[in-house]
Amino acid sequence: MNIYRPKDGKQTVLIKKQAEWVTAIAYSADGKCLASAGRNGGVEVWEAGADPKPFNTLAGHKVACTALAFMPGVLASASEDGKIALWNVKDGVEIRSWTAHPGGVLWVDFTPDGRLVRCGRDKIAKGGGATGQQTFAPDGFRVLA
Repeated sequence: MNIYRPKDGKQTVLIKKQAEWVTAIAYSADGKCLASAGRNGGVEVWEAGADPKPFNTLAGHKVACTALAFMPGVLASASEDGKIALWNVKDGVEIRSWTAHPGGVLWVDFTPDGRLVRCGRDKIAKGGGATGQQTFAPDGFRVLA
């Protein structure tokens, strides 16, 4: 995995540990952690910086991980099997996981107030608490989850 400096496009880091194709990447808001995910479902958390160092390996997915998102102390990961997992960043322990979208989760993120939002191959976006009490249909009408 190559990391480039936005200012001038120069490569600053080459990380060789992620053996599979990198399918998702995210930085923590404080810039201290970098997470990368691969086609094999593996998620790596790194101490960010000029020379990133491995911090945790998260083994919660069996198929391609499609999205990653940080909030303070927590990493969300999503995969092609429809599963979303929440992880304690410090110790790498899975906090909880659930099936969120049949056919796969395509995107996941946290709102500024800490609510989880996501969308999947089922063409539905969900937002709300950790298990998405609100569902938003493609036409914009809210339906019950």
